[in-house]
Amino acid sequence: RSGAFGRKGVAINFITNDERQTLHHIEQYYNTQIEELPMDIADLI
Repeated sequence: RSGAFGRKGVAINFITNDERQTLHHIEQYYNTQIEELPMDIADLI
């Protein structure tokens, strides 16, 4: 979900351990780092 009509939004993806390497390849391709969210994400929404 993304923000709409001026409201906050957040997209959360869950991955398995097997998908970590794929995520790493995506990070390298886009030259970015995707950080793990903290357990308490209430402030994000």
